[in-house]
Amino acid sequence: MCEAMVFVPLYGPGSAARFGALAHPISLPNLAEDVDTYVACWHDDMRIEMPSGVINGAAKYRKLVEASFKWASPVSFEVHHLAVDEPDGIVFADWTIRARRRADDVVVEWRGLSVCELRAGRITWWREHHLAPPAPV
Repeated sequence: MCEAMVFVPLYGPGSAARFGALAHPISLPNLAEDVDTYVACWHDDMRIEMPSGVINGAAKYRKLVEASFKWASPVSFEVHHLAVDEPDGIVFADWTIRARRRADDVVVEWRGLSVCELRAGRITWWREHHLAPPAPV
């Protein structure tokens, strides 16, 4: 498992500890802007599908992560709901991200839904849907 992954508080039956390596991959390196450790949580041949397009491969994804950190500083990543298909390592999540834009110091927020697969504790693929575009809060 990627050592950088941490567990977020979960509500309702079960807990993050119950899911172990299948817990949603929220990472301290992302919030700390540690690109190397964050990208190490993804397989080299990873695939991510986002509203802005598809990226194949950790090297290409790294460029997006670096650009994102130039655009804004992460503030929080809150998981509201989490569902895990343990046998297959599939994780479904409902979350909210907040980031502080560097250009004007405004905090922006967006809520989304994602599904991903974990293999050997690292993300192999991720599909993300935004319920609304990033907007100031």
